[in-house]
Amino acid sequence: MEFSLEQTLMAWMIAGTRVTGMIVSAPFFGSLSIPVRIKIGLGLVFTMMMAPLVSKPGVSLPASGLLALLASEAATGFLLGFTLQIVFKARRILLCS
Repeated sequence: MEFSLEQTLMAWMIAGTRVTGMIVSAPFFGSLSIPVRIKIGLGLVFTMMMAPLVSKPGVSLPASGLLALLASEAATGFLLGFTLQIVFKARRILLCS
C-alpha cells in the first residue's frame, strides 16, 4: 500500500468539511451553549474517525473540481444536521401533544 500525502489530505478535507457542516447545524452541537473550542475539538475528533472511511479520489482534481466536491460535502453535512433537527423537533412535538 502506497502512501500519498495528496490523497490523505484530500480525505481529511472531505471528511472535515462534512463533519463541520453537520456540527454547525446539528441540534446538540450547533447549540450556542457549547463553547467554540469544544466544537472545534469535536470536529477534529470526528474527522479523525471519519477520514479513514472516506474513499480517496484516484486522480488529482483541479481547483474547481475540488471546490465543487467540498461544497457538496458541506451541503451533505448541513442536510444531515438539519435532518437531525427535524427528527428531534418532531419528537418534541409528539411528546408535548
